[in-house]
Amino acid sequence: MSWWSRGSGLNTGTAPSPCLRQTRRSIGFVHCLDSDTGKLHWVYDMKAHMWGSTFVVDGKVYVGDEDGDVCVFASDRKLKLLSEVNVGAPVYSTAIVANGTLYLGSQTHLFAIAEGAKPVEAKPAVPDGPKVIQGLKPRPVNDRP
Repeated sequence: MSWWSRGSGLNTGTAPSPCLRQTRRSIGFVHCLDSDTGKLHWVYDMKAHMWGSTFVVDGKVYVGDEDGDVCVFASDRKLKLLSEVNVGAPVYSTAIVANGTLYLGSQTHLFAIAEGAKPVEAKPAVPDGPKVIQGLKPRPVNDRP
């Protein structure tokens, strides 16, 4: 199945990328297509712009949107919305999994979701603002040749 999503259509320089798994494909809203025949299996309207890519793991498709909604679909020919939750801030990133934990970033938070985990409120280890690290200082970048 292969899944991918289309962003807002605005010329912003960002675009979601494909995510592949077996024989079906998803675009934009969230579409599920047969990658061999192009046959449409289902469509789900997220009702908001999607900036991150779909992510498939363990038979599930994860995707977030600009309204802060994160949806989990079964990776299947029939539409099965397994979960939808609002994280309270726009999701511009693609989910990732490491060591059995799903990580997802919103505009303001990084969520680590794992089976049996308990909620933890954490603060950044580094305060806001530019940093000087071992004598390195930020400087303007000249992007012209």
